[in-house]
Amino acid sequence: MIDTTELNTHQLKAKLLALFETGDRDTLRIAVESFGFKHGLPMDADIVMDVRFLPNPHWEEGLREFTGLSEEVSDYVLRHDDAEHFVSDVVAMLSWQIPAFSREGKSYLTVAIGCTGGRHRSVALVNVLASFLRDQLKMTVSTFHRDSPWECDGSADLRPGSLGLGMPGRGRRPALYAGIVEGISLLAARVALLTADRALAPFAVAADA
Repeated sequence: MIDTTELNTHQLKAKLLALFETGDRDTLRIAVESFGFKHGLPMDADIVMDVRFLPNPHWEEGLREFTGLSEEVSDYVLRHDDAEHFVSDVVAMLSWQIPAFSREGKSYLTVAIGCTGGRHRSVALVNVLASFLRDQLKMTVSTFHRDSPWECDGSADLRPGSLGLGMPGRGRRPALYAGIVEGISLLAARVALLTADRALAPFAVAADA
């Protein structure tokens, strides 16, 4: 299930592609998602982590307008020992939980990390955690930042609500429907390619023989 309540078209497209991208069907697909508790819990999360125990960059004048995607905010968050301890503990936990989930037949696992607004601490830690899972555990991981703008230069407010896409009554539904149509079209194209490859496979084998 995908919670589309606060998604704009680009975010929905990213989620659909991450969910349905081709690959080894026996491999557990992992998504690490940032969010803000003040915007509500992500309904599609399997595991939820709270990082509001870390100092908040929002209260730092030079960092407030940036997000956890920026080097400045990321450095601020990760320089604290508690952040390093958090990442180490979560990686250790997931290193045995993910194989256990896979043995139970689970195909998708979403780990959600939340801070107050979903723009600073959670974003920085999602990216670091995803890198650890890829590099140390050799896992296929996608990242998603639900409540954070796509750009991080602080020059514009790109949150879904500011674009009229994330708040009720501000044009979100038409844009969301357009995103759904675009996402379905992309998935249909991928399915068609896979079907064509499988249909032509016997002919390729015969030609090689």
